[in-house]
Amino acid sequence: MQNVQFKIIFRGWIKNKTYTLISLISLITGITCCTLLVTFVIHEYNIAHSILNSKNSYLVQEQREQDATPSEALISGKSGVQLKNTYPEVKAYCVLRNEHLFLSEESKESDYMYAYSVTPSFTEFFKLPLLSGDLHKTLLSSNEIAVTRSFALQYFGIVNPIGKSITLGHSIRHFDGKENTYKTIFKSHTITTVIDDSQKSFLHYGILRGLSDEEVSQITGFSFYTFIELTPEVTVQKFLAKINDRNEGQFEDKTIYLKPAKELYFSKTRHLYERGLIFKRDPSFVYLGMGVAILIFIIACFNHINICLTRTIQQLKTTGIQLISGESKQGIRKQLIMETGLLVMFSFIVSIGIIHVLIPYFNTFITSDLCLSDLYTGYTPLVLILLLGTIIITPPLYVILKINKNSLSEILKNENKQKTILIRNIVITQFTISIILTTTVVNIHHQMDFATHCRPHANEILILGWGLYSVENETIKIFYDQLTSIPEITHRTMSAITQNCTYGLDNTYVDCTDADLSFFDFYDIQLLEGRLFSPGKQGLYEAIVNETFLKKQGMTEPLGKTFQIWDETYTIVGVVADYPRDKLTREITPLFIRFSDTGSERHIIRIQPGTRKIVEEKINALWEQVAPGAIEIKTCSMVERYMEFHEEELQVMKILSVFSYISILLAGLGLFGLAWFSVENRRKEISLRKINGASENQIAVLLCARFIKWILIAFCIGAPIAYYCSAQWLTQFVYKNEISPVSFIFIGIAAVVIGTLTVAWQAFKASRMNPVDTIK
Repeated sequence: MQNVQFKIIFRGWIKNKTYTLISLISLITGITCCTLLVTFVIHEYNIAHSILNSKNSYLVQEQREQDATPSEALISGKSGVQLKNTYPEVKAYCVLRNEHLFLSEESKESDYMYAYSVTPSFTEFFKLPLLSGDLHKTLLSSNEIAVTRSFALQYFGIVNPIGKSITLGHSIRHFDGKENTYKTIFKSHTITTVIDDSQKSFLHYGILRGLSDEEVSQITGFSFYTFIELTPEVTVQKFLAKINDRNEGQFEDKTIYLKPAKELYFSKTRHLYERGLIFKRDPSFVYLGMGVAILIFIIACFNHINICLTRTIQQLKTTGIQLISGESKQGIRKQLIMETGLLVMFSFIVSIGIIHVLIPYFNTFITSDLCLSDLYTGYTPLVLILLLGTIIITPPLYVILKINKNSLSEILKNENKQKTILIRNIVITQFTISIILTTTVVNIHHQMDFATHCRPHANEILILGWGLYSVENETIKIFYDQLTSIPEITHRTMSAITQNCTYGLDNTYVDCTDADLSFFDFYDIQLLEGRLFSPGKQGLYEAIVNETFLKKQGMTEPLGKTFQIWDETYTIVGVVADYPRDKLTREITPLFIRFSDTGSERHIIRIQPGTRKIVEEKINALWEQVAPGAIEIKTCSMVERYMEFHEEELQVMKILSVFSYISILLAGLGLFGLAWFSVENRRKEISLRKINGASENQIAVLLCARFIKWILIAFCIGAPIAYYCSAQWLTQFVYKNEISPVSFIFIGIAAVVIGTLTVAWQAFKASRMNPVDTIK
């Protein structure tokens, strides 16, 4: 009997080639996308918890009165020592200090930024996979170091350089009572431990060395990271209340916060990431990946379910005949599940092959490091089995329920009203999801276009970068002065629009931008009141402030008022409107602009529209004349710089864009299969209508009307949801583009057009059929 079932299955596939092909394409696409995204999400969660030894580990954060947010990177490890020595609730502490190392005695600047001195208790907090050696023993010795596999390959050309020596230079701070001075001391170290970093963790380092107790509380000018482990019975809330109590606590001048170590990787803050120690992933990006995986999975499953449902009439008649022939209901259920299972497993095997090819591109696209082995490790296989099981079991349920519920005569009669309602709901759901994704992508695209072009002339402003600073300052000055010989360059400045330093002022922080005389005209920054800088030395003690500066200082009539930064007193001579200086999601901070002949010592030009390639060629030709043999000058436009600021938001846009296109393709494919089925099952109706005088256009409109109505219903449901999703996403931006109704109208028209074109071809083909052939 099993051979008969296989024959029935394969004959059904051959007889319904269109349905089978649509089902396979939908399943392969859906399973491929879903598998990649599910693997990515699980991989990210594995990274977040990969090397933690304790669930009660916390990163110590400090916030002083003038700080806007808690600081993760501290100026010393003193807080950890105080917490451990003062409070019995602290079981252990660990301190990491960033080191800027010199790998060569000829180096004028530090060569390596990813080295850390760590206390031996580091191994109690983090369990690192080792290729060889004993990390705890290494950290106890002042002459030994641990290196990662990646560093060993880069520096020695081998993965396990145990026993090799390396000379490293450390900067030592010395305070003579007036100022800090730094000197570099070189010392030979022996590599006694090699750490396997082939599997990504959230810590980013290349060299680890021991940090003695005497060094923990020193202030070196480099970043410290302090971790503590609390005893299991302690609650964080009560402990924080205790240590921040101004009557009993040891930290009168600051507030202590504790950030769970397990939450370090999934963090929206950029401080740790920018300083280099800790990799991070915006958790909303991971949630987005999971959400998109579910939506694509739903659409692909619905396509497969729809195709199965459109064949239920034929299946039920065949089933009735099988029952009459003596087949049991259990055998029928087995056959239905077997048919779906064969399709799904074949699709899964094909999708694995596609994933093998796509993984490198997917990693680049989503900035990850997945490999094929991640599909078979951890919870990924279990999740994939559940997904595949869902696809296999769901489609046959309708027929199985029909068999269990109805008698043989009812099965042969085959009332299909409920099936039509179910198919309608599935089509509406598919197009609703596609409309939500597509409309949200369009609104995100508008916002990102606004963000990257938030400054006037953003495309025409070029920052001269790498290569320019490889020669002496006098050569750079000669080159900069000769830039006026290039006619396509319309403006020049030595001032960056971003702040170049931050100062403390009256219990708050203010940013400072050094501006030359061309700054305001170059960036089109208009004064709200007051004037620009005075000529000569008098201008050096004048400041132009933004609106937020006035609000923070409580000034209503600022012109002529003064404020002091260190030993310098500045007089406010002008006020400018707040303007974005970096990422548009960041709150505008107080800013004062002061005069400097050399600005912020950057070299930035503004060119005529559409001349960038020509200007770059002329710049490098001039550079070759001024500094023969020097490194080629690279340029970066302001649009590209703002794209760097909004890298994560652009990633969100890219992933939503790709998968919205896939959702449209799948929805259109499913609609095509349904339209085909509709035409096939209404041939006699169409023929009778033609005999009774209906024109081809009337018949085509009749066939299309039902599907277009379903798409319009989907639009009415999806548009408000898309508006809500877009509005929620935009709340993170201080400066934002208004959501335009035009995008919704455009998507609605596009959905109707796609649906009409999908159905129209088959509708017109059906309307031209010869009624005699059909009825015969």
